[in-house]
Amino acid sequence: MITLRDVLALPCLGLDLLEGAGGETTDALGREVRWAHVSELEDPTPWLLGGELLLSTGLNRFEDAAQTLAYCERLTRVGVAALGVSTGASLPHPELPAVLLAGCAAAGLPLVHVPEDTGLQSIIQAVSDALNAEHTEPMRRALLAQRNLAEAAAQVKGPDAVLAGLAETSGMHSVLFDSEMRVVAEWGSAALDLAEVRRTVRARLLGSSPWSVAMDAGTWTMTIVPVLTAGTVRGVLVVAKPGAWTEYDRSLRSMAHSLLAVLLELRYRAGQRRWVARAQAFDALLDDRKEASEVEERLVRAELGWVTRLQVITMPALENPGRRAAFVAGLQELAADVLFRSAGGMTQMGLLDPDDGAEKRAETLAAECGIARAGMSRPVHPAEGHVALRQADRAYHVADTRGVPFVVLERLGGYRALLSLGSGADRQEYAHQVLSPLMTPEARGTDLYGTLRAYVRSGGNTEVAAARLGVHRHTARARLRRVAELTGLDPTRAMDLFELWLAVEIRELFEEREAVDG
Repeated sequence: MITLRDVLALPCLGLDLLEGAGGETTDALGREVRWAHVSELEDPTPWLLGGELLLSTGLNRFEDAAQTLAYCERLTRVGVAALGVSTGASLPHPELPAVLLAGCAAAGLPLVHVPEDTGLQSIIQAVSDALNAEHTEPMRRALLAQRNLAEAAAQVKGPDAVLAGLAETSGMHSVLFDSEMRVVAEWGSAALDLAEVRRTVRARLLGSSPWSVAMDAGTWTMTIVPVLTAGTVRGVLVVAKPGAWTEYDRSLRSMAHSLLAVLLELRYRAGQRRWVARAQAFDALLDDRKEASEVEERLVRAELGWVTRLQVITMPALENPGRRAAFVAGLQELAADVLFRSAGGMTQMGLLDPDDGAEKRAETLAAECGIARAGMSRPVHPAEGHVALRQADRAYHVADTRGVPFVVLERLGGYRALLSLGSGADRQEYAHQVLSPLMTPEARGTDLYGTLRAYVRSGGNTEVAAARLGVHRHTARARLRRVAELTGLDPTRAMDLFELWLAVEIRELFEEREAVDG
């Protein structure tokens, strides 16, 4: 919008608004000027639309006070922004007539003095140029901003540069997440409630229809939109700004969104080696055959840094990508990072350096994401990742057999009792004393330990244990008799079975196998 103030500021025209000649100066300066027009008619109003700066030399007018007042009132009624009158020695009026000053004041019509050497047509041209510039300026600014964003996207750290460009051109605060709700780039994210953003995104990911969110956050207006390529969510863009958004703001955000979609797709394709490295690091953490040095090397290669604790969740593989993304995004809030893998219809999630009390929040999150069955280990040292895996698998088995949605192994009464039985060394020594006869080369050859484990896990049912092992029940009974001979504990007697179960559970769930194997 061009105002009278803008017109008066146009260079080389020398226009001057007369004080007290037509209402309050502040009000007059704020009037919109839609055009400039010259007319010497006594009544030009039939050809006016309102909002004009009407220019005149006052030819054959401004002699009679009543006629002058009537003229000013007609212009006021039609909505003229201001009357501009040119004076000088060569013009009809050497100076502004007193009756004109009085008429404008009475009618509330702003009066602008035009110097003699300023051509009225030059004023029209200047106003026209200003209106054209005002009309095209948003487009020019948008094109310039889009060019700057495109140039920013081509930089080495393209996402960071694009978000910085948004801030520079429109004052937007923004954050870009990847598909697992890890921050890829941000600018001014301290002003945003990222926890609330993540909750909002999780709720949307659990739905099946396309989505975007626009909401008020106090005095800020925020939008949250998924960044898609070929229908696949590659990330989420959050943009916020104080006050209401303009069309210019929306245009810039759309441009940034398109550029970031390309950058995230390129990042995904270039990062596939990184995803492979992360998967290999997780496999190494869960593999009891890997040396500590190899595990550490895998972690470094995957850019995961130093890990002090690991906690594992086991659950059925999630077919719905949105549900899986929502669950992983929620777990990101409970740990420094989250790894996952799927195989054989099951999925394991690894929480690296989980928060204290992550179990309760993970259980709540699983319920929100509609996960029917899941089991969670206790936190362990990274070198005991295979122990965490066995614990999570066991907790899942308990959840599945009992028909409960989420089991944390440490919360089960029997396992709490196991943990209270002396120190870790005491438990290892107990398991070693009971089970070491089953770890000799001869015993390993007939899988005596595996038979015992299947037997205690089946609640002392030989036929079920044999079916799990894929052997005949007579073979299973023969092996169990050999277990009794070697250990001195008969699995068919309740008290002996309890001791054997206790040793197996300690070995499987809480201690290093190497320590038990001697």
